[in-house]
Amino acid sequence: MQALREDYSISARELDSLLNVTPQGMHHLIKSMDIQTEMKKNKKHILPKEVRRLFESRGYSYKKEILAFSVVKGGVGKTSLSHSFAIRASQYGARVLVIDLDQQANLTQAFGIDEDDLATMFEVIRHEVDINEAILPITGNLHLLPSSMNMSFLDRYLQIQQENLATVFKDQIDKVIENYDFVIFDCPPAISSATAAATLAATRMVMPVTPMKFSLQGLKASIEEITQLEKKFKKQDLQKNIVFNRFDGRKTSSTEYLTQLAGSETYSKYMMSCFIRENSELENCINLKNSVFDFNKKNNAREDLDLFTKELMGLNESAFIQ
Repeated sequence: MQALREDYSISARELDSLLNVTPQGMHHLIKSMDIQTEMKKNKKHILPKEVRRLFESRGYSYKKEILAFSVVKGGVGKTSLSHSFAIRASQYGARVLVIDLDQQANLTQAFGIDEDDLATMFEVIRHEVDINEAILPITGNLHLLPSSMNMSFLDRYLQIQQENLATVFKDQIDKVIENYDFVIFDCPPAISSATAAATLAATRMVMPVTPMKFSLQGLKASIEEITQLEKKFKKQDLQKNIVFNRFDGRKTSSTEYLTQLAGSETYSKYMMSCFIRENSELENCINLKNSVFDFNKKNNAREDLDLFTKELMGLNESAFIQ
């Protein structure tokens, strides 16, 4: 199937510091490896497949991960973070599959897809369509298993059919995992069978929190639910990350909540070193079916989401041969 849009390329200048080379050194790498580039607004850009070749030549290894963006609270930025991570990771050469499990289909719509008759995980689980046929290519290395209102029936179906939550999603992912570096579940903001199945299929949980009382309560409920699932299904080695979203240094509450999480014996071990500052640019981009990475304009959202992506991907100077 034809990709819905061209690949998300990245400017060569954005890779200089990451690879710890000068602009002249980057020019030499591009030339010596015959890296294909394209010009956008007078800047040299590199396509994902070429970024991947460049990174691997410098010793970086793309690891396979199944990420579940999940927390028992709506409005904390779960969808915007999974959307932004998927796009930025694809720019860094990763092969990414995003699975929208939320019946509201906000993530699906963020990628510019509004059709209601597309196959979803619901049809896949019911064996009405093969998962390979349900996946849509957004770009060459970023694919989507979309959502629709049909997903509202998934939870009830899993319960009535008494599906094994430990394997129902994992069995489907196993069919396609060789094609991807990252599989991303964007989960609904509730404790449900679908969320449990995504948790049990995942290798890493990503839990956004915002400086609000109800957000922290949602985080507490999420951690408790994950712990119960780990014990019941004897799941081991599930990584957990808490990312602080919508931090506003002008508000005392932001600093107080961030300090509370960082100082908590329960949560501090899961805290990511980066946090995402409040920025209306991110929401505006998603409403327009765009990403902050579609533009070269510098802003807090772009900078923070880049750090967020690098941390999850293990992209730092030590990841490369110097």
